[in-house]
Amino acid sequence: MDFTGGRAVISDERTGLRIANATVRAFDPETEAITVDGRLVNPDYCRQAVVLLFKRGRVYQYDGEVHASQHSGLTDILLSNGRPKEDRAAPRNRVNVPARVEWASAGGQEGWISPPLEVAVRNISTGGLFFRGMPRAFPVGARLRLRMEIGGQDTRMLLTVIHTGPPEDLETSGYGCKLLFVE
Repeated sequence: MDFTGGRAVISDERTGLRIANATVRAFDPETEAITVDGRLVNPDYCRQAVVLLFKRGRVYQYDGEVHASQHSGLTDILLSNGRPKEDRAAPRNRVNVPARVEWASAGGQEGWISPPLEVAVRNISTGGLFFRGMPRAFPVGARLRLRMEIGGQDTRMLLTVIHTGPPEDLETSGYGCKLLFVE
């Protein structure tokens, strides 16, 4: 689909922060690149992005690699991994944020984890998050206390594991958790 004239909402992949809402000036189907106003997206600040493209009443989500354009005042974003945007009450924001599991309760046992288990939060929404960590450490139903920095604030949250991905599959291995409480 030619995205020229459509809207592009661009977020920093690392932080999840929205950095631009722009009209797509051009689309190159051969390289799968969009061009937007260069003043909106600084490639020195954001190299990897999540790009939502709105065109003809549909929403598409892509991974994007930001490049300074050779065009005057414009920025090119190379698109990959395109897919229709998932329809969720609480959309997931892709992140890569270190966190620590400090406490767990499962199978009638609970306790503090010392030292805390280092994990990587890969996506987060208002309803929960997904993290990668030690395979098979927590069963479905386990309650966890996770600590991470969000927006410069040290944040603790209580979660329940609602699904686990197979440890042999690096793309889906990890823990999907429902958010119960934020401290």
